[in-house]
Amino acid sequence: MQKIGDIRENRQNASLPGDLGFDSSQVSPIIERNLVWRVEPELAYGNIHFCDNCKAFTTERHRGYALDPVTGMVKMPCGGGLGDRGLMLLYDEKKNTFGYYGFVDGKMSFAMWPGAEYKEEVNRQYAYRLIDSDKVVVDRNEVFERDVYDLSEAFIGDKYALSYAIAFVTDFIYEDYRYNLKSNGDVERSAVKLNGKWGVVDINGNTIVPFCFDDMYFIDNETAFAKYKDKYGILDVNKTIETLMGGQGDR
Repeated sequence: MQKIGDIRENRQNASLPGDLGFDSSQVSPIIERNLVWRVEPELAYGNIHFCDNCKAFTTERHRGYALDPVTGMVKMPCGGGLGDRGLMLLYDEKKNTFGYYGFVDGKMSFAMWPGAEYKEEVNRQYAYRLIDSDKVVVDRNEVFERDVYDLSEAFIGDKYALSYAIAFVTDFIYEDYRYNLKSNGDVERSAVKLNGKWGVVDINGNTIVPFCFDDMYFIDNETAFAKYKDKYGILDVNKTIETLMGGQGDR
């Protein structure tokens, strides 16, 4: 496994969004002509949520209905629950340390490692959030016999950066992110949020689907639930990328 190199240098050389050459005045007509839908954006759900515990798409964060990932239609009422409890990945730029905060083995955990010792799975894309780990306060709760971490004032910023193959490929510019959740471990693209809109970024940090959606969740390697003009549909991501790349001259 290759060790992480000079992260600051990698960030300075990183690709930034906009690699397809779209600007805000071009997005609307390009979307109308080149987005490819398997299910048209006509599904009037308030929001869609993916539960990593249940491996299911639901409406209203487990308080609504489970959805069919092929048709987008309701399958059954959802049984309720807390939803996913994923780890938040962290990076301390001053110390060049990496780590996480979240549930591990049923309890909240926080840990950081020096960059030279930290390892990622090479073929996965990750999203990190900046943290000042010196500001993290750890108190021991004797009642529950666990450490309690106060991260309320720990973060330097609220933006995410993407990494791939042990290196950052974007700067800390994204407001939120969602991995391609069912790609058998090899994550080659992520849905990310920029300026209030969702798009898709590849492993090199290139924008391959413009930031034009109100919400987006990958279903598999080829499709995603995407909210466009206040309605959800199922976007054919691969064919959309093909039409956008092939139709750049038709603007």
